[in-house]
Amino acid sequence: MIERAKREFGNAFGGTPEWIVRAPGRVNLIGEHVDYNEGLVLPIGINRSIVLSARINSQRPPQIRVRSEAFPEMAVIPVDELQPLPSKPWSSYLAGVVAQFQRRIVAKNLPEVSMPRLDVGIVSDLPMGSGLSSSAAVAMAFAELLDAILATRLTVLEKSQICRAAEHEFAGVPCGLMDPLCIAACTADHCVLLDCQTEKYRLLQFDDLDVVVLVADTKVNRGLSSSQYAVRREQCEAAAEALGVRLLREVSPSLLAQKADWLDTVLYRRARHVVSEIERVKGAANCLQRREWREFGRLMNESHLSLCHDFEVSCPELDAMVEIAQSLPGVYGSRMTGAGFGGCTVSLVDKQSADRVQQQLATEYLRRTRIEPELFFSRPCAGIQILRRPAIVGR
Repeated sequence: MIERAKREFGNAFGGTPEWIVRAPGRVNLIGEHVDYNEGLVLPIGINRSIVLSARINSQRPPQIRVRSEAFPEMAVIPVDELQPLPSKPWSSYLAGVVAQFQRRIVAKNLPEVSMPRLDVGIVSDLPMGSGLSSSAAVAMAFAELLDAILATRLTVLEKSQICRAAEHEFAGVPCGLMDPLCIAACTADHCVLLDCQTEKYRLLQFDDLDVVVLVADTKVNRGLSSSQYAVRREQCEAAAEALGVRLLREVSPSLLAQKADWLDTVLYRRARHVVSEIERVKGAANCLQRREWREFGRLMNESHLSLCHDFEVSCPELDAMVEIAQSLPGVYGSRMTGAGFGGCTVSLVDKQSADRVQQQLATEYLRRTRIEPELFFSRPCAGIQILRRPAIVGR
C-alpha cells in the first residue's frame, strides 16, 4: 500500500509526497446503531486501510488538490470557500475537516496558524460502501495530517469530534463518534470499549491466537443506508421522548418493559433493539475478558436477530451470509456489522477451522445469491499512524 500510494501520488502530482498517513478501517464486533443513542460499542481496527499521501503546494488562490484512485477526476477544495462536493465524496470529507480546523483556529485565537495548501493522494484496500468506515478513515487520516502540520496537538477525542462534525455537515450523515475514535484509538490485540455517553474508552485485551475475526463483504451496495440511518435515528429520538428520557441509553430493560404500552409497535421495536444491544455489549465485554467465546458468539447471533427483526436494517444477502456462517462448525457467532442494508458481516471463528470456514462460506453464499463475496481475516490492528513526515516540521 505504501509503494502504491507513492506511485499514485507521483502520477497525479509528480515527485514524491512529504507525508504518508495510514488509517485502518474498523469492524464493530457488537453494539450496532447504539452509538448515536449514547450506548456502548466494541469495535476493533482491521488490517485493511486508507493511505493518504500529501505535499505542501504553492497554489494560489489557496487550495487543496485531491486525487483518489477511486474517482477519475481530481477534486479542488478552495480553502477560503469550503463546500461539499457530492460528485467527489471523499474530498467532501476533507473539506469538512478543514472547516472544523478553521473554526478551532478562530476559537482559540491562533492568528499565526494558517491552513496549508496541499496536494493529497488517496489509495485504499478498504471496500467502499461496505460498512468498514472508509469515509471515517479518510477523514481521520486528514485530521491527523493537519494536526501534525499545524502543530495544534489535538487529543484523540478532539480529532474524533472534528471528523464526526465533518460527516454531519459535509456528508449529511448524522453518525456517532464510534468510527473516527476507534480508528484513532485502536491498538493491536485489543478491542475498544467506547462509552458514547461519556466519550471515554477502554482498551480490552483480545490476544487469543486461537480465535480470529472473519469479515465477509456481501458485495451488496448499501444504497438505502444513509436515508434509513437518519430515519432510524429519528425513530430512536421519538421513542426516547415518548418514554420521557433524553436518549434511549437512559432506559433499562425493566423500564422498557414497564412502559411498553407508551410506544407504538415500531417505536417499541426500535427501543427494544437499542436497550437490549447495550446489554449485549456489556455481556460481550465480560466474555472477552474471560475468553468465553461461545457466549460471545451467542450474543453476536442475538444481535443479528435484533437488527433484522426489531431494527429492520438487514437485507436478504446479509441474512444469508449470517445464516450460513452460523451453521458452520468452528464459528462461534456471526452478525451484520455497520449501518445495514448491505455491506459486511463479522464472525468469530476458531483458528483451526478458519480456512475451511472461509471457503465454505464463500462457496455457499455464491450458490445461494449468485454474488461472489470478498472475505478476509483480521486480528485487532493498530490505529492511525504517520509513516512519513518531513525531517523538520514548523508552522
